Amino acid sequence: AALLRAIGRRKWRIALFAVSAAIATYIGLTFVTPQYTSEARILIEREENSYKRPADLQNSSGRNVQTDQEAVASQVEVLLSRDLSAGAVNALNLKDDPEFNKDAGGSTLWRKVSRLGPLGGRPTEAVLKERVLDAYLSRLSVFQLQKSRVIAISFRSRNPETAANGANKLADLYLTWQQNEKIKQTKEETAWLSAQISQLTKTV
Repeated sequence: AALLRAIGRRKWRIALFAVSAAIATYIGLTFVTPQYTSEARILIEREENSYKRPADLQNSSGRNVQTDQEAVASQVEVLLSRDLSAGAVNALNLKDDPEFNKDAGGSTLWRKVSRLGPLGGRPTEAVLKERVLDAYLSRLSVFQLQKSRVIAISFRSRNPETAANGANKLADLYLTWQQNEKIKQTKEETAWLSAQISQLTKTV
């Protein structure tokens, strides 16, 4: 009862504080830059046959599961490679985006003045590429979905279009790389089989 009486005596002060806190929170949120996150998913399919897969693995389901997990984990590391990310950065031209390259923002006069300072020397092209690439990788997340052969590529940005393109472009580059690797592997297997067929033909 004493607590309720104390609150009643100060109700206008409490109401004023609550309204002030709500207004301050609203104003503060207007200055916060929103972050958008986009996600692309890739299914890792098994394309094995009796020529590629040893017989002992075909008869061992437990080892098949382990092989699947290791294969998916390996593809996650491939997606996190700097080479693929560098391709995405170049394709999206992120070096001209102020979010990834602070030197790209502001007026031309301000950039020239900032470079005249003690620490404002113009970075080399290689250093600039590494900075933009590091900024891209800091917003990138690649992980395997639990108990599946699906890999999720998550990318965040202040721009919703950049967030979507950041994930989708990396997925496109990965699929292109994977297709080229399969073509290369098929050619090698075809050459090996041709040699075996030729040798067996002579033997027969």
